Amino acid sequence: MSAKEVFEVREALFYEEIENGSVRCLLCPRHCVIDKGQVGFCRTRKNVDGVLYTLIYGRLSSIATDPIEKKTALSLSSRDEDPFCRIVEMQHELPLVPKS
Repeated sequence: MSAKEVFEVREALFYEEIENGSVRCLLCPRHCVIDKGQVGFCRTRKNVDGVLYTLIYGRLSSIATDPIEKKTALSLSSRDEDPFCRIVEMQHELPLVPKS
């Protein structure tokens, strides 16, 4: 896509209409009250004439890699039987004891 990417704008889910054309966004615990023509704290939802629209529908909002190596041994209890899991292998190794 070019620098002038066009994304679909859709009516948002999880909001309620309140007085004077304002809406309350219910997507996160912040529950922003958004007046007509304004956007919420996250700047991804906009009130247009009392209807809340999402401005980022269909857009990638984040991407990350998450290596298994950072997980703790306690979070892997269900993988104890997996012979290919390096973390379980390390978890069951005997500690190195210096020779005396």
